[in-house]
Amino acid sequence: LEGLTKATLRDAIVEERIHEFFWEQELYPELRRKSKFNGTPDYLGDQIKTYARISGNARAPKAKDYVLPIPLRELQGNPKVTQNDVWK
Repeated sequence: LEGLTKATLRDAIVEERIHEFFWEQELYPELRRKSKFNGTPDYLGDQIKTYARISGNARAPKAKDYVLPIPLRELQGNPKVTQNDVWK
């Protein structure tokens, strides 16, 4: 661990957790919590692309894969609620 920057260590931890949680129904919440989703979301971050390549998964996640649309009845019932940007 000597010589690692804070960012490099964080990226290595996220990468390991992606591999660890893939089959444990915990990957989605973990990516939301620990990946590059602070501030402006980086929905297609390097960690996700790398895992898709390593695992042989040809489909990389899209922004819509990380959030659900707000139901129409919720939008119609409260004019202050707006649809998630990726679902507009």
